[in-house]
Amino acid sequence: MSFHHRTPEISTSVLALGAFGQATLTCACCNDDTLWAEEMARSHPTEFDAPTLDAVERRYGGPVCGICAEEVTICEQCGEVAEDDTNMAAIDDRQFVFCCEDCMAEWSQK
Repeated sequence: MSFHHRTPEISTSVLALGAFGQATLTCACCNDDTLWAEEMARSHPTEFDAPTLDAVERRYGGPVCGICAEEVTICEQCGEVAEDDTNMAAIDDRQFVFCCEDCMAEWSQK
């Protein structure tokens, strides 16, 4: 639980900021609930492309912070979040990560 939930004075301040559209936000991935709007990935369109953010937000069920968005790996085949790097392929110096064996098999048939 974050600090502002335990301290009445800060909770009141957060409510006051909310009235001005500046309340803190929660990342759906790491559950950090003390984030400002500029810390969320959607506020950086030049760093994160829309299809990647759509996949990440679908996976975690809501907006994510920039740090979490940077750490996510997207499947080369279907564009969804790859949970781990157990399904990988390499061509020369490039590495490709897939969300499942089926996506890796489909990709290798191209």
